Amino acid sequence: MQRLDEFLSPFEILSYDDNASRYYGRIRSQLEKKGQIIGLLDMLIAAHALSKKLILISNNVKEFNRIKSLRVENWVEK
Repeated sequence: MQRLDEFLSPFEILSYDDNASRYYGRIRSQLEKKGQIIGLLDMLIAAHALSKKLILISNNVKEFNRIKSLRVENWVEK
């Protein structure tokens, strides 16, 4: 546990809240209507980023680009 705590210490951990849950509902609804559903955890991650108005850093750009208004950056390809 100490190693994990040391690794996480420079990061601010943001709580998943009611606002993120509302974003999740919108994302899931939009993707289901288009027949472009993505993984549950990916939708939760995207909802959290949108609710906090953050850019999502991921190597999984293909999935996340399906979500309207989500800003995604792939730092691996840069």
